[in-house]
Amino acid sequence: MKLAPDLNIVGVYRLNVTPRLITAQFAELYGYEMTPAQSKQAKRQCTQQLKSVVLIELLVSNPDEQFSLRDFTQPQHGVPEDSWQAAYNETYLTLDGESVIKTKFNDLPTEDCYRCAFFLHFYNDQAPLRTSYGDLECPDPEPMPERLERMAPFIVVD
Repeated sequence: MKLAPDLNIVGVYRLNVTPRLITAQFAELYGYEMTPAQSKQAKRQCTQQLKSVVLIELLVSNPDEQFSLRDFTQPQHGVPEDSWQAAYNETYLTLDGESVIKTKFNDLPTEDCYRCAFFLHFYNDQAPLRTSYGDLECPDPEPMPERLERMAPFIVVD
């Protein structure tokens, strides 16, 4: 008999926003000429955007065909649901969270239990995480563990 699917949040981790990361995000978003005042404002926006990013580490047990990271989001008041931020750049980890599980693009691990780490922009620590199986309450964000910085690096996006 197959056990019921279960999700548990291991942790919510703030992105380590460094000057180098801000510069990389700025280059990704603003690759055109601008005035010094526009550049200063754009870098401020990049910083705010990056500070809104978290990495969520999740323990996944007995996932079924309903499990999909495309379902992982947070409600955003005043934003149409189809424009809510979604989980992205996922990394699958072993049950102890110490090694990466290699998967093919869009494939899930074959293990019954594993960890998944993914990024979410504009994180709201007062809102639940919406998942394939319902809403989960999130713990308070903490600093990013070195192991996750190494195994699930942040990639700048537009």
